[in-house]
Amino acid sequence: MEDEKDSCIVEVKSSDIMWNILVKKTDRIEYDEPVIELSYGWTAGMTKEEIAELPDDCPSGHATVCIMLKQAIALRDRLNEIIGTETKATDAA
Repeated sequence: MEDEKDSCIVEVKSSDIMWNILVKKTDRIEYDEPVIELSYGWTAGMTKEEIAELPDDCPSGHATVCIMLKQAIALRDRLNEIIGTETKATDAA
């Protein structure tokens, strides 16, 4: 019965997943201007305690990138350009 269960496991590659990006202001890094933290992955946004409570067979891990406020504004502006272009294309269809 256990062998049957194991034969149903499917490998999921992280590159195949469309991740949610979690965004927060952080004071983890001291800098001359505000720092924004972007995180994605199985355990993004979870505390160490929450991660410790996960079952052993649960996927885990995440990546975090910190950017300055100026970079966050540039990212926002670029995303708005892309979203605006995509929205116009969807509306035209």
